Amino acid sequence: LGDAHLEQAILTEIASLPPEQLRIIAVHEAGHAAILYRMQPEAELVVSLASATTVSPVPAQSAFYTRSDVEEQLVGLLAGRAAEEVLLGAVSGGAGGSEHSDLAKASA
Repeated sequence: LGDAHLEQAILTEIASLPPEQLRIIAVHEAGHAAILYRMQPEAELVVSLASATTVSPVPAQSAFYTRSDVEEQLVGLLAGRAAEEVLLGAVSGGAGGSEHSDLAKASA
C-alpha cells in the first residue's frame, strides 16, 4: 500500500459524510487556521478535512518552549471549538467530547 491508497481511503471517507457534518468540520478547521494565521502569519499552515484533521504550523526548530509558545498552542487548540460555538451556536464532540478532542488536548 502506498500514499495513493491512503489518499483514496481518506477521500472516500470524506465523500461519505453528510453536508452538515462537513460544514461543522470546515468551520472547526477554519477556526484553527484563522487564529494560527493571525498569531503566526509567516507560518506555513496545513488545513485538512480528513479524519483526525489538524491545522498546525510547521514546527519550530527549538526543543524549548516559552510560556508564550504554550499559550499560543492552547489558543490554537481551542480556536476550532470557539469557531463552532460562535458560528454554529454549539460545539461538536470533536471539539470537546472525547479524550482525543481539542479540549482534552488543551487540558492534558
